[in-house]
Amino acid sequence: MHWQYVSLALGSAVGFVFEAMASMSEQSIACAVEVMQQGLLNRYQMDAGAETNYLLKTERALSKYLNMKYCLGLNSGGSAIFLALKCADMPDGALVLSNAFTFNAVPSAIAHAGGRTVLVECTDAMVIDLDDLEKKAKASGAKYFVLSYMRGRIPDMDKIMAMCDSLGLYLIEDSAHAYGCEWKGRKIGTFGHSSTISTQANKVMNSGEGGFLCTDDDDIMAKAIISAGSYEELFLKHCDLSPPRELMIKYRMTRVNYSIRMTNLQGALLFPQVAQIDIRRDKHNAIYEELVRRLEEHSRITVPPQLPEVTPVYDSIQFNVSNMQPAQVPEFQKRLKEIGGKKFEAFGLMENARNWHTWKFIDGLDDLSLPKTDAAIQYTFDTRLHFEMSQNKIEEMVRVIHSSLDSLSSDKTSGLASALDNEAKNPEALIMAGA
Repeated sequence: MHWQYVSLALGSAVGFVFEAMASMSEQSIACAVEVMQQGLLNRYQMDAGAETNYLLKTERALSKYLNMKYCLGLNSGGSAIFLALKCADMPDGALVLSNAFTFNAVPSAIAHAGGRTVLVECTDAMVIDLDDLEKKAKASGAKYFVLSYMRGRIPDMDKIMAMCDSLGLYLIEDSAHAYGCEWKGRKIGTFGHSSTISTQANKVMNSGEGGFLCTDDDDIMAKAIISAGSYEELFLKHCDLSPPRELMIKYRMTRVNYSIRMTNLQGALLFPQVAQIDIRRDKHNAIYEELVRRLEEHSRITVPPQLPEVTPVYDSIQFNVSNMQPAQVPEFQKRLKEIGGKKFEAFGLMENARNWHTWKFIDGLDDLSLPKTDAAIQYTFDTRLHFEMSQNKIEEMVRVIHSSLDSLSSDKTSGLASALDNEAKNPEALIMAGA
């Protein structure tokens, strides 16, 4: 999202206008126009290694960036998680450990692949709880683990890998929010058997929709290429990113074709953006550092920290508000929108797809208790950040958040009464935890 400012009808209020997070550069537009003019929108329309195969160029660039052997473009990050599980030869009904704090696309992809999600608590730093992970792994016997780096928050990867080794867990990294992040200098997305990223519109790279599966494993990539939608000898058009021919022949008639390829048009938009990942990371992090400093000048606002070993990519910000009642959450959200012109996410609300209580497709969900996760998300608010935010825009965003909170504090009676009235009309709209 990009923050722009316009005068609203409400006196001197200033608002944020919602825009795409990363607009297309002239280079991305030129690449897209080139393939559109020639009608080369499908990756397999061109000869092997053709200069107009921008998707192959993007896959090569990402492989080099991550220092991984293989990369495959797909139609979404959720499809990438689904395919990673399928390429793990996970049996139907297998238990899959995953974060209780993430977006609903993650457990949805697990269900789509035939798995059953075992939700693991998160900590107050909004990363997966390692004690609960070990407990749930041992108690359930689950051998598959989809680790989601929700909002780019990275757990202790040394302990994660030690636990995967000791418990025999097959690790898939959901790096949708974390490509560009590092743990002790090692790129996130290079720890698991495979990893996935997303290029949906509000990610560090933007192709509207899209995702990638990355791995160093020949068999995983051979299965992935065939299952994504390669048939006959089209695998040859993956050139140096195709596993050995004998593996492709082995799998091409035994794997289901799910038809989930990325288009060459999306590859054309993305190819120039790969070189911008670290540049955007540095811009994001500088903006974030200033935002945290200014936001935490308010006595009721804190921002969850990251471990010092993490090189982050802060393309969003999460902040906690203390001394708040459940009924005040939607009222605060309402005032943020009235003053700032944009809805901030409130993770604890029942309408929010990042709240695990809303994942009703998970068997036995209503019987689960995840108190740590509930406590972590209950009064946490979130918004995306644009990497070109100016100092003035940072200051205006801080002013909107502080003034919205102060107006709520100075008007507790009417604000709480209004929120409670809304609760009476729509009881499921409020936070589950602590309510």
